[in-house]
Amino acid sequence: MRANKLAANPEKTKFMMIGIKKAEKIRVGTEFIEESYAEDYLGVKISKNLTWTKQFEALKSELSKRIGIIRRLSHHLPKAAMKKVINPMFTSKVQYALEIFGDPTSQICKDKEEDTIIKKLQVLHNMAMRAALGIGGKDRTSCSRLLSLTGQTSVGEMCLRAVSRAAKIHIGMEIEGQESPLAGGRLIWPQRTRMTRNLEKGLLPPQKSSGTLLAAMATVWNGLPEAIKSEKRETKYKKKIAAFCSNLQQSQV
Repeated sequence: MRANKLAANPEKTKFMMIGIKKAEKIRVGTEFIEESYAEDYLGVKISKNLTWTKQFEALKSELSKRIGIIRRLSHHLPKAAMKKVINPMFTSKVQYALEIFGDPTSQICKDKEEDTIIKKLQVLHNMAMRAALGIGGKDRTSCSRLLSLTGQTSVGEMCLRAVSRAAKIHIGMEIEGQESPLAGGRLIWPQRTRMTRNLEKGLLPPQKSSGTLLAAMATVWNGLPEAIKSEKRETKYKKKIAAFCSNLQQSQV
């Protein structure tokens, strides 16, 4: 940096050490740079402990503001117009990078009971739909009824569609001459351990193992019907995924 006559700005320069509780300051030129616990990267908050708590907190704060705006708009616009407002003002924000920090496997692994990010986002989605319809926040209208009235898709279904499309893209894809980790619909790991073998058998959900999008894609892909996995045409595949997710959602109501 000195050779290029550059200097680090301590207020704009941060670093993050994964796997270490607290790292000491590092020196860049004449400046000392402090470690950051969480940083934004392309609109997604990456935390030092590799959890999505900070991402969800930031998203919840933004979505709560938008729910308030939708609620105020509902006093001035007809319901037909308010139904169209939900997508650009609320749903689009939920969908951004949802396949990365969401957990769609709860739609396939039906024994999951924990309070996942998907469930928390669905609560906010329900609030947005109630606000758009002019329904009070304490109203007991069911989620399925709200989805039917507004024409919306559940958060779990949004995430499941996104992950299944990502899995389809990676099936059989070659990167730098190496076989895709999802080639043939099965996970291929550089180093096999008991954990990875259990994941391949479907015994571990993603967040109990690697917690990555790759693991989620494998879990979702293995849970899809063969008629969908064998579909070669992208348009047909998207339609079949949409129908499958919709039927899955209805069966869980």
